[in-house]
Amino acid sequence: MNAKIAKPDVVFVSATKLGEHLDLSRQRIASLVSEGVIERRPDGRFNLDGNRVAYIRWLRSPERRSVRSEAASEFQREKARFLALKIAQLEGRLIEYAEAEAAIDFLMGTVLSELGSLPVRVTRDLTLRQVIETEVLAIRHRLADAADAKRAAVTAEGAHDGK
Repeated sequence: MNAKIAKPDVVFVSATKLGEHLDLSRQRIASLVSEGVIERRPDGRFNLDGNRVAYIRWLRSPERRSVRSEAASEFQREKARFLALKIAQLEGRLIEYAEAEAAIDFLMGTVLSELGSLPVRVTRDLTLRQVIETEVLAIRHRLADAADAKRAAVTAEGAHDGK
């Protein structure tokens, strides 16, 4: 017996109907067309069965899954990093940059002010006072150089870490 299997007729539909069939918006249909996942005919209509199969194959694609898995992994890493920073902050092991900078500014201001008044407090001898002022100025320059070096190191480290 020679039985012929009837092939269903090809049905062409609009983007709206295809979207309803696949449970997607018209914008998503347009996006899938631009990505080459589904095909639009020159008359603007879509092969319903052919594009459904193409969409299902795309959903099952291992390449798509690996990209999605990679994105999910990256998200989980960033979420874990955020939580670790938040916990460190709550435990007092982490402070805001502005808070640290304000503390350093206050301490350095106090040190520099005290160093600046040192020659007057030590002696009335103007020659000795000038020697002390020269040494205090040298100390201030070394402090500034050390601060600049540390800032450069931290900036380079931050750039190296991708921050």
